[in-house]
Amino acid sequence: MIWEWAGSWRVAFRLARREIRRRPWHSAMLALVLAIPAFVGGYLWSADTATFETAERSNEFRLGQADLLIEAGPGETAALVPRGSRVASWDDGRTTLMVEGRLTTTEYFSIDLTNPLTEGLFVVRTGHVAREAGEAALGSALADRLGLGVGDTIRLGMPLRELRIVGIIDPTVQLDRPVVVVAAGNHLSGNPDQHHLVVLPPDARDWVPPEDIGFLSTVEDSPADQAIRTTALWLVVGFASAQVVLMVGATTAVTARRRHRELAMVAAVGATRSQTGRIVIAHNLTLGIAGAFAGLVLSIMAFYLTGDVLAQVTNHPLANDSRPGLGAHLTAGAVSVLLAGVAALGPAHGAARRSDPSAALHRLGDQRIRRGLLFGGLPLAVLGAIAVMYGVDSEVADLRITVLGAGLVLVGLAASGPLIVAALGRLAGRMVLPLRISIRHAARHQLRTGAAIAAVCAATAGSIGMILFLTADTSTGGPGQQATAPPNTLSLPAEVDTWINDEEMAQLRNELPCHRLVSVLVASDSSVINAFRNPAPGLPTPDMPASVGIGGGELIELVTGAPATEQALSLLAAGGAVSFYPEFMDVDSLRLRHETVDDVERIELDAILLPAPEPYRGLPGVVVSPETAAELGLISGSGRLVFDLDRPLNQSELAAAQHAFLSAQLRADIDTDPVGLIPPRPAGGHVAENPMVYLLAILSGLITILVGAVAVGQANAETRGDMSTLAAIGGGVWIRRTISACQAGLVVGVGTVLGVVVGFAPAAGLFAVRPDLSWNTPWWLLAVIAVGVPVLAMLGTLAVAQSKLVFVRRTS
Repeated sequence: MIWEWAGSWRVAFRLARREIRRRPWHSAMLALVLAIPAFVGGYLWSADTATFETAERSNEFRLGQADLLIEAGPGETAALVPRGSRVASWDDGRTTLMVEGRLTTTEYFSIDLTNPLTEGLFVVRTGHVAREAGEAALGSALADRLGLGVGDTIRLGMPLRELRIVGIIDPTVQLDRPVVVVAAGNHLSGNPDQHHLVVLPPDARDWVPPEDIGFLSTVEDSPADQAIRTTALWLVVGFASAQVVLMVGATTAVTARRRHRELAMVAAVGATRSQTGRIVIAHNLTLGIAGAFAGLVLSIMAFYLTGDVLAQVTNHPLANDSRPGLGAHLTAGAVSVLLAGVAALGPAHGAARRSDPSAALHRLGDQRIRRGLLFGGLPLAVLGAIAVMYGVDSEVADLRITVLGAGLVLVGLAASGPLIVAALGRLAGRMVLPLRISIRHAARHQLRTGAAIAAVCAATAGSIGMILFLTADTSTGGPGQQATAPPNTLSLPAEVDTWINDEEMAQLRNELPCHRLVSVLVASDSSVINAFRNPAPGLPTPDMPASVGIGGGELIELVTGAPATEQALSLLAAGGAVSFYPEFMDVDSLRLRHETVDDVERIELDAILLPAPEPYRGLPGVVVSPETAAELGLISGSGRLVFDLDRPLNQSELAAAQHAFLSAQLRADIDTDPVGLIPPRPAGGHVAENPMVYLLAILSGLITILVGAVAVGQANAETRGDMSTLAAIGGGVWIRRTISACQAGLVVGVGTVLGVVVGFAPAAGLFAVRPDLSWNTPWWLLAVIAVGVPVLAMLGTLAVAQSKLVFVRRTS
């Protein structure tokens, strides 16, 4: 029994090799599809392992080999930490830097990088770290910007001094950070922030500093981040695997039909159904092994070629010394071979049944198969949609259920693919000749065409899911995402008038297209109270700028962008207030929270609403007149000046203004870090924190293109008979290209449109575990994808398809 079993497999693999030699291009196309899981799985797994910021790596990037980073001076740190602790100083601040005759500012670190506690904080590119007072090491980003290298000199500091560049080093926490690193104790300006790296003794591992001391400690891996990372990875690999099974299964079925005569002869000489089916499976396994090997070689090459790009995208050094994971690649290759075998099971069963002479009548069962797929596919798609809606419910928020539902929707659509193709076939009679031939060919091969459409749908859905996640909005996530000021403004720091004189201020104004200079005074002991006690369920608590401004019409125009109305000015003069955000309004009044020496009182004022275009975190939320502030006893804090500009600044104007402003600080010889002009920061939308998401989206898009190309290539191979018939009756030379382009549009177009719809399901799963995200659907981009991808597929097919008609000999 065992010898018979082994012998049948040996014969099956021998026939598989012969079939591959007979049809090399067709076999290469299938092997290319089977290489997708090996390539995607091996590359993504290696890239994810090398780039993912685990808690251990994050601790090393932020703390080196230390347990804590304490924000305190040397004396205070020595008095705080437990006996036996090891300590290393790390000071950071800002200083002035001369670049092409103009002053600007840059960040600098003063740290002893020869101390073992700092290991892992920086990566040395060239040269060595700064060890003496006259030496400096530059970050790669700053060195590239300045065009400097080891051995050059740089002018920086307050006052300016020359330092010799001895190395190019990058902070591991952010490789592109433009920074200057000098020896410990070499302060380039003012009063830098003083920190200390601390390694605690074994008997004091749980020690934490007092509450009034800032510190950073080690972190642990987040289960939520791990879930998103793992799910996103398996989302792409799973969708790619589904595409492979669909494409290879359909193509194997077509190939088995072509080999019907050969398989029937094998059955006629005594082969059983199982032995006949093994021939089909062996063919797929052989191609799977070849595809897995090719995919692994390509993934290893891609990993080595893109290592520097991965480090730039993640902004961290790669882990594992930038080596691909052997175990990950072998696992991905095994999965490819397994998928090849799984995809062959159905076609093998059908081929064995058809090759049996006693079962010839079973060939009529194809219609029943299509009907069964239809009636099984539609309920499965509905069930998947229900699972998606259940998984994204705010009370459930289960990513696994949502992704499972997305998979069921995809499988259901794949099963219903023949129905879609059959429906398109009914429209063929109304189409022009090339499109009519393409649709009728698809209708004749409903299973294969439906599987190809489903494969393109799966690839597109993965890309769409990633795009929707990348473009999600977190503007409701808190004040950190709010704009600081209107776009056409430039702010000066508080108390600037204590060291800048009138002549220097006039020179600064001459560098700017300044409309007016507005003084922004804010009450230091008061804030406005939200009027909304109970926000709507599921919405964040209103978080508007709650400071109380003291001013008049100029401040109102600065915030709202429009002149103050007469009604608003009259209300201010009468002791009322103007609110810039409706969250503070209670019909026609608002309330202030005023802190006095002995108590906290609430003050109600008549108010009017003059809405700001958006929340500005750097400006007040309400304004009262100076007289009203004095009457209420509000204490004015240190104000700042804001240039209200006629237009946005260009980079040259901003650099000139920064130079004039920093020159005034150098002349004033102030003992602080330099302060620069503050351009407004726009409101922040969501950018995915994990750069692997970008990589997943790119790979998913590439898979879409590859699967579409293979599907079109297989369809073209199936139309050789039609092409020969057209050649026999005098068809033109462009007819083949036109028909091929129509086939590309049919398969890729229908699959892309379905994928755009299905792509919302996996994106909803990612949104379910990230409640801080809100939908910000780029409809224009989805429309471009739905139209552009099929058009590109058609244009690409027109470019590469052969216009020469092939004559096929009908007799053999």
